[in-house]
Amino acid sequence: GLATCLPLLLLLLLIMTPSPEVRASTNELTKSQAGLVATDSLTTGSTSYWAFAGDAVQQNSPFSYMEDSQGLHIGVQSAVPGQWAGFFAKSPNTNAQVFHAILTLPYSSIPSNLFNTGLYVQTSTGYINYVACYAQVSSSGYFWSVLYSTGDSSSAQSFHQVYFQQGGPNVPLTRDCTIVTNGSTTLEVYLDGQLVFSSNTLNLQMSSPFNAYLEVESTYAGAMLFATYADYYAATSDIVTVQGLP
Repeated sequence: GLATCLPLLLLLLLIMTPSPEVRASTNELTKSQAGLVATDSLTTGSTSYWAFAGDAVQQNSPFSYMEDSQGLHIGVQSAVPGQWAGFFAKSPNTNAQVFHAILTLPYSSIPSNLFNTGLYVQTSTGYINYVACYAQVSSSGYFWSVLYSTGDSSSAQSFHQVYFQQGGPNVPLTRDCTIVTNGSTTLEVYLDGQLVFSSNTLNLQMSSPFNAYLEVESTYAGAMLFATYADYYAATSDIVTVQGLP
């Protein structure tokens, strides 16, 4: 009868009916804007992207820089104990708003005075207005910090420390630092991929374009002290927009 034939008919239908095909989407991703502005591994041996300078030159303070497979090494020595001497690598003017570098402070302590290393983003308009991710060492140890500063054409006048982490057994001497800023109200800073400071209500007074600085400063006159930098890049934004997906 029909009742006994239905299971056989259903089985035949299942066998004869083709399964639906899995088709790749015809949508395509098209790059409409390249966000990467600059990149430098700092390990190639070429420093042509950077301009090197600092008040160590005017002070006749010893300084040095070179690249190898470990990164860009910048060193400076104070000519007079307690007097700051600085030397830096400066990027060309850029409209980027994201800046990244790996910073290495090789010393957990030094005999006396101070030494620091940092990634700075500063307005190119001539004022000493900047934001910084840096590490500093003394005879009592080291710390990591984030600050922003405003000043005039000759020096920084006001300093605002917005993050501080004392060094110790669980605080590395090499950190991955990313600064995101629009130069006016917004500042975000990441250490090792973790957000350590965020605000969109600041008064940074940093007109674009900016310059990035990889800089060492020292008040120690006993020897030249070095810091190492690697994996620099700058980008227009920390936001990725994907269009054309189903």
